[in-house]
Amino acid sequence: MLYTVFLDGNTFRSSPSIDKRTLVAEARYGAVLVLNRVELALTYVFRTPEFVGQTKDDAYGSLMLKIKY
Repeated sequence: MLYTVFLDGNTFRSSPSIDKRTLVAEARYGAVLVLNRVELALTYVFRTPEFVGQTKDDAYGSLMLKIKY
């Protein structure tokens, strides 16, 4: 990552920052179920540690329900 405000701090003035990893891997996968006018989508994201001292990988998911009319 070149720049992340959450890890690098403020752009315009001095602020706290943390040592980050240069390369971060990310994998995404998901599935969509379509029944007539209804769509149900599930997505899962896995990301390797972003900064030095991070003990666990990041993982999160999302669920979306869409009804067309």
